[in-house]
Amino acid sequence: MRLVQRRDGHDARLACAMDHGFPAGVTGGQPMFVMRWQGADLEHLPQDLVNRLGSGRYQSAEVGACPARPDAGGFTDYRLAALLY
Repeated sequence: MRLVQRRDGHDARLACAMDHGFPAGVTGGQPMFVMRWQGADLEHLPQDLVNRLGSGRYQSAEVGACPARPDAGGFTDYRLAALLY
């Protein structure tokens, strides 16, 4: 099954900026799964996210980025969030 990408990533960017939970007043409804991560490698997704994507349980996804947290210690780090619906 192929996931449908949601359009603008607004809700994912809001979730990315949070440490946990999900922001109130989201536009796309509550996701079934939220994953946030930070790192320098954009070529490999976290294994838990890969496993969930392969499960066939989700219909659509939304991805967003936000500023990396400075305390992570990496020279070039990216902070991302993936929401699965």
